[in-house]
Amino acid sequence: MFLLNNCFVLFLFILFVPFLNSEKVVVGYGSHTKEGEKITKMGVAQRIVNKNEDLEGYGNVENACNVSIDDGGNIILHYTKEGTIKEKGCVVDMLTTEKWSDRFEFVATVMNDPEELGKCLKPKLESGMNENTLPFAFSINLDIFKELSDGPQYNYVSCAFCDVVADKSCMERTGLEFAWSIHDNKVNVHMGPIGEPKEWDKRHSKDIPSNKQSEIKVTIEEEKWFKIDELIFYDGKIENPKCYKKGDRIKPKAWEIVGGKYEGGFNYLFVFYLLPQKATFKHSCSDGSCKGIIKESPNGPNCKEIQIKFNGSNYKLLMNGENVEQSTTLNISTSLSTTNIPINSTNIQTTNILTTKEEEGGSAKWLLIGGIGGSILIILIIGGVILFILMISKNNKEGNNEETKGESNVVRGMSTTNVGMTTTTTKNTTKGGKTTTTTKKNEESKGEEGGKVLKILVVMLVQKSK
Repeated sequence: MFLLNNCFVLFLFILFVPFLNSEKVVVGYGSHTKEGEKITKMGVAQRIVNKNEDLEGYGNVENACNVSIDDGGNIILHYTKEGTIKEKGCVVDMLTTEKWSDRFEFVATVMNDPEELGKCLKPKLESGMNENTLPFAFSINLDIFKELSDGPQYNYVSCAFCDVVADKSCMERTGLEFAWSIHDNKVNVHMGPIGEPKEWDKRHSKDIPSNKQSEIKVTIEEEKWFKIDELIFYDGKIENPKCYKKGDRIKPKAWEIVGGKYEGGFNYLFVFYLLPQKATFKHSCSDGSCKGIIKESPNGPNCKEIQIKFNGSNYKLLMNGENVEQSTTLNISTSLSTTNIPINSTNIQTTNILTTKEEEGGSAKWLLIGGIGGSILIILIIGGVILFILMISKNNKEGNNEETKGESNVVRGMSTTNVGMTTTTTKNTTKGGKTTTTTKKNEESKGEEGGKVLKILVVMLVQKSK
């Protein structure tokens, strides 16, 4: 029975741990609230934007990116030579589906139109990648965005091969970056973790310096590192970093929106950050390879612009405001009916008879669901406490029955036996020629232990609610 009591207490603890440990953080352009791996409250950005004409006012929010939408509905982020994003960074909020909840992809393009890329790209072995580097991050909160924007931080556990800092410390977390250079008369593409000395680069399969632009398709998955299409001799599987632990790198994640009501299953929020140039360090090249870090920030892009394009079929851009479908106000549908009224043999048609139908908003529905869920939870808690008390009471009764069964002789007086924390008292009373034996056993050592655990849980829940 004592083991059963402990199991019940453990069940209560497991039941409430998610509520005790869920930390609220703010993410994205719209300052949405995330608890655990769910978006529990959408912020100011809830309106889907499908065309450029609807983007008016988009840039009025802090950390807003320079965004456009092309004729195909694709979302394009602009990182320009003359813009301010390279100085401060930015963030975009996009809706996606469950299919893209643990991975994402985009097309990155470096362009120098109307001039050739050869005018703005530099040779790889002259550390040319530093001229056109774009650092970025994803699936993080705004506090981490600010942290990463200040540059790589080597202040974590030890990494034996990290020679960027004297004490060989690791980076606790870092974003990614890609860059372009020229090598063997081909456009050369670099990609890797920010602040990592070891860099991954390969020649583009078809683009050459005389082109006015060059693009790559980037896929980032939780378990498969990153993959870049259009590159020669690139498998996308090799990851042996020097200055961070593989398990600590940021994982791609689109968070499910609790109570999401967007059409087409677009009820997952993905946040993507363009980082400023100061968020990364320069790479150094020597003896035919680039394996060093210079603790200085680049000042690119040297080419006219770097673009990031997300497929409009998989992602929907959010901005300030609320969708009509998302509105919590009452929707009023109207219908007109026609009535013929005969007056002096003349038919007069009227069309001003209006009927209305009110539909409940989304908030009422979710309040009802929340109320029912809360009531069920309270009933479970009360029922659990009652069951816990009944088990303790039953345990005490079973102990008393075992003691009385063992008494076969009538003994006068009172005897007391102490063993540890358990006390047994036997009292004999003679009345009318009959002798009655009363046995009382103190079960505090068992009852109090379960009670203490229950009290601790109650105190933790009260403190959390405050």
